[in-house]
Amino acid sequence: MSDDRTGAHRAQAVRAVEVSRVAAVQRLFGLEARGELTSRHVRLVGEALGAIRRDLTAGERAGLRQGEQARRAHDVFAKRPPTHRNVVWEGDHKRVPVQVGVEGELVCPWVTWFIDCATKVIVVRRQPMKRISG
Repeated sequence: MSDDRTGAHRAQAVRAVEVSRVAAVQRLFGLEARGELTSRHVRLVGEALGAIRRDLTAGERAGLRQGEQARRAHDVFAKRPPTHRNVVWEGDHKRVPVQVGVEGELVCPWVTWFIDCATKVIVVRRQPMKRISG
């Protein structure tokens, strides 16, 4: 089970990288156009790209370069060999990074689902919305 906070932080980091990367490239073009581009700027860009390679997964980097379909190519989801329906199911249980009102309080719901690997159809889904004690 993955920690949803890590996933949410990673998603925020990916969005920040997308925005800052575009802004940085625009600034570099401006420096070059004014004749102010130095080797220090090039070194800083190299360090930033190294941090991106270090901190983002291969799938996240592919998604930044080529979009969502490229990112999904790196997923492990539904990569089993083809078979007949209902032979193999994959399941996931995670905390959804949104807040919803339950009994007058904002909470992040948990969702559990199972998918049939042959048909890619969700066969069981559960979204408990009441507070569970214990």
